Amino acid sequence: DTAAFNQYLWFESEGNPLKAKELIKAIDNSLSVSRHSLQNEVLWENLPHFDRSKSSEHFMLKQLAALPQQQKKLLSAASCAGYHFEVKLLKKVSDFSPELVEQLLSKLENNELLIRKESAYIFVHDVVFSAANSLMTGEEKSLLHQKIGKTILDGLQNYEQNDFFKAVNHLNTGYEPQAD
Repeated sequence: DTAAFNQYLWFESEGNPLKAKELIKAIDNSLSVSRHSLQNEVLWENLPHFDRSKSSEHFMLKQLAALPQQQKKLLSAASCAGYHFEVKLLKKVSDFSPELVEQLLSKLENNELLIRKESAYIFVHDVVFSAANSLMTGEEKSLLHQKIGKTILDGLQNYEQNDFFKAVNHLNTGYEPQAD
């Protein structure tokens, strides 16, 4: 049965490690698989399947949709801040208290969606980043990019810092028409 499970995993993930990891997480979250349950035919019928007609991002979007609402909201806000973002910035632009932001980021890190690097986080994969970004409407993204740009500008001592260009980029993105 282990060989059959490995074959299932290889077939469904197409050998893609990210897809394989997400399939295993989906199984673990929805079925609470134990080592002995692979014998159960009901389990085999209910295993998640990756729809080959859809992208990896679509699969990841389904996984993110299962997250609690606050985690989804913070993760999507983080995607607007960037693939690599400072916790301090997210605390300023988020609708959540700084303490709750820390708690939610910790949960997202435990769910292996983000990786902490000192005072910043990065997304574990561009597919996660892209799927998280698609959780927001175009209007929500625009408003958040404007808020991020203004927040960065407010924190600048002079306009010769690299963050000035980040701020302008966010402001420009915030004023561009966003497709939903």
